[in-house]
Amino acid sequence: DAWRASRVAPIKYRPLPKFPSVFRDFAVLVPKGVEAGAVKAAIGMADQRIVEVAFQSLYVGAGVPEGEKSLAWSVTLRDPARTLGESDVREVEERVWSAITGIGGRPRA
Repeated sequence: DAWRASRVAPIKYRPLPKFPSVFRDFAVLVPKGVEAGAVKAAIGMADQRIVEVAFQSLYVGAGVPEGEKSLAWSVTLRDPARTLGESDVREVEERVWSAITGIGGRPRA
């Protein structure tokens, strides 16, 4: 009875994209003082074709220099007007690395 008496919520939906997404992972070394939110923001603002940035993991230990941490991110790319080609994806990757470098980070080898 409570369910029937509850207010009807408006139906919300987001249309499916017309063009496919591309997924890329980035392993980033940053100084320990750099917050994950700053890295996420830098990645997200690197290019308008980035539609999602998801944190995957934090690692500190063997292979990571003292005073640094490794953050792994999954990034979803999509263009609303066309399918992304390999050169488009490489361009976005370069912009992401440039943005990461701008906050003191670098690729983890």
